[in-house]
Amino acid sequence: MTNLELVLAGRDERAAAQNELLASASFVCQIALNVPGWPKRLKGDEAAARRCAAEFLKRCGLTPLAVRELANGAGFCLEMGFDGDAADAKRAAVETEETALWGRACDLDVITREGQLSRKQLGLPARRCFLCGGEAKACARAGRHKTSELREALCALLEGLPAFENN
Repeated sequence: MTNLELVLAGRDERAAAQNELLASASFVCQIALNVPGWPKRLKGDEAAARRCAAEFLKRCGLTPLAVRELANGAGFCLEMGFDGDAADAKRAAVETEETALWGRACDLDVITREGQLSRKQLGLPARRCFLCGGEAKACARAGRHKTSELREALCALLEGLPAFENN
C-alpha cells in the first residue's frame, strides 16, 4: 500500500469506530495529533493525545461511555463516546486546543450522528497556525510552511513535554 492508501484506510477505520460508538452515544470526541507529512506516528504522540484527553475531560465534566484507541496509517487517536451536549463539548475541545500546551499539537473533533461540529457553527474563532499564528486553513491552502518545518516544531513540542504517568 502507498502512504496515501494507508492514511485513507486509517481514516476509514476511524469512521467505522465512530459509527460504532454513535450507536450507543449522542456524540464522539476524537483526539488525534496534527502530524504533517509522513509517517503519521511520532515519538510521544500517544502521551500527548492522552494528556489532551485528560484536559478535555476536566473541562467538559463528562465521563465517557466508551473509549477506543486506534493506531494505524492515519496515526494514533482516542475516540470517546458520550451522552450530553455536543456543543458544550466542542467548546471544551476548542478551549483545550487553545490553552493547553499539548493542545496545540492535537485536533479534538466532536462528531454527532448529523456530522462533525465546527468552530464556525458555534461562532468560535478559527484554529491558529502552529508556526505563525495565522489562520491554520489559510496557511495550509497557501502552502506557507514547509512540511519539514511543521514536523520539526511538532517534534520539539512533544520532546519538551514532561513525562506523563498515564502513558
